Amino acid sequence: MKLLQKIFFVLLLGTFSSVYGASCAGSNTDFNECRRQAKQGNATAQTYLGLSHQLGDGVIQDYVLAHMYYNIAAVSGDGVALSQRRMIETMMSQSQIQEAQRMAREWMRKHQ
Repeated sequence: MKLLQKIFFVLLLGTFSSVYGASCAGSNTDFNECRRQAKQGNATAQTYLGLSHQLGDGVIQDYVLAHMYYNIAAVSGDGVALSQRRMIETMMSQSQIQEAQRMAREWMRKHQ
């Protein structure tokens, strides 16, 4: 499963970079830039941060933070975030999901 996630991640990175021009996605990722873009409402950056936290790519693997970022991006209508959120929920406990939802609500109040 981990290999399939990494393959999906690489494919998504290519899509983000070429279609959306997300400067925070790629081999020289600046996570501070991603976070800045995410705070400005960039759903692509939010989804990228979710993927990064889900896989532990460049950041510590954290399903709760991944779910939080997917929630935020899904509110903006990002279909990738919605499907990734559903997938990651199968690897989380109910209390982790509730914590991620609480964190997403708090994040959105603070940044919107």
